[in-house]
Amino acid sequence: AVEESVVREKAAASVIVISQSLSGADYTHEFVGMIGRLANKEWFTARISACTLIAHAFPKMGPELRRTHLEYFAKLCKDDVPMVRRIASKNLGTLFYTVVDTLGAAVFFDK
Repeated sequence: AVEESVVREKAAASVIVISQSLSGADYTHEFVGMIGRLANKEWFTARISACTLIAHAFPKMGPELRRTHLEYFAKLCKDDVPMVRRIASKNLGTLFYTVVDTLGAAVFFDK
């Protein structure tokens, strides 16, 4: 089980590195699309990977994709599988700081 998580973490890190070399259209279609598919897979291991990748992709997403992927992340935080919730909680801080860096802190306050 430990070996699986190490492999999954290394794979996520590799995908992030590869995504940085993609053009804007490929990034959105391939990388962001892959994250959405992972977030909705039946297997919990795919959903765990999505928890890690959403924060990294967030800055380059358009407004609608940002909203959609934040909804995916919120769903992952309430997942039935404890391991998915654990990884989502582990990545919550990273996602929070990414959202603040991208959209500004005002997004969290009522107007």
